[in-house]
Amino acid sequence: FFTETYVYRQTNESLTSWNTRMIHKTGVWFFKHLGGQKPIVFISEDPNVLEQLTTLSSSFNPEMIQVLSLEQYVALYSSDPSVMEMYQTMSSTSDHQDGDGTTDFKDYIKPDVLEAGMKSGKMISGILSVNKYLSSSEAYVSQSKGDVKFSGSDILIVGKKNRNRAVHGDRVVVEMLPRSQWRSKTTSLIKMEEKEDEERKESEEKEWKNDSNIMPTGMIVGILERNWRSYIATVPTTDLDAMEKSTGRRILVYPFDRRIPKIRIQTSQLKKLQGQRVVVRIDSWPVNSQYPQGHLMKSLGKIGDLETEIDSILVENSIEVTPFSAGILSELPSLDTVDTWRPEHPE
Repeated sequence: FFTETYVYRQTNESLTSWNTRMIHKTGVWFFKHLGGQKPIVFISEDPNVLEQLTTLSSSFNPEMIQVLSLEQYVALYSSDPSVMEMYQTMSSTSDHQDGDGTTDFKDYIKPDVLEAGMKSGKMISGILSVNKYLSSSEAYVSQSKGDVKFSGSDILIVGKKNRNRAVHGDRVVVEMLPRSQWRSKTTSLIKMEEKEDEERKESEEKEWKNDSNIMPTGMIVGILERNWRSYIATVPTTDLDAMEKSTGRRILVYPFDRRIPKIRIQTSQLKKLQGQRVVVRIDSWPVNSQYPQGHLMKSLGKIGDLETEIDSILVENSIEVTPFSAGILSELPSLDTVDTWRPEHPE
């Protein structure tokens, strides 16, 4: 910890309040570190956090220490209409209800309770890893180094209900299930799409029988850190006219990474995006929604085009390619001397 920005937690203070005070103190330190020459902007979508930050900043010049919602920040600092349009799309998608009402998901436990559960050993934290070949039914949580309670064994997460809206790569908190519900992992690949529901259940029961390879199982009850990133996805080739009428321009896109669930986005470019590789991001996953809500960032081009597929690989692996600066380009040999050019001896 950095002593000049660390804030001691008060008795019975919530984690949110404590984090807010530390964020504010860090911002004020940075403002002073820059000699008060640049304004500091605090942004939050939580009304309670905005109120607390406003109170903490009351003794400062409001033009130098600003507290804004994301909508206020975009309206104040961006002159590009597409940025506000993207924000409004994200907001409407996040607030929109799926309407199916059939999910078995549960609300996450409050941070304070999670913290107490992990300290007592009743709950375990770790990174979620989804089985690429059984992405709808099997995942594992690798226990944190300082939190190993089952001889280093991974925790098996069976089914979407127990995964409870967590996504591959998230840092999660798991509540252990009774020993009678512990199972062994699947040992053979199952072609899920070729089986009827009843056959699938029978196959899973056979694969998940108790044996010498039994693993502890659990249910995800909280998220410590989301690992959401940009995902490559495709728009399904279906009757888009009927889809647009029935869902109000809200569609499900299929991520290239099979470990990621289908993502619901809202767009006015349904027909244009058909057969395209697109980049999407997840914004939220409400407890009453079967799928995460997200937004479209951009289209990379037609599926199968070489440049499109190369860009897709780069995005999928979080590799950013930016143009070289003029200074770097000036170091290149000219076309006239390229045949005789050699690196300098120190290089």
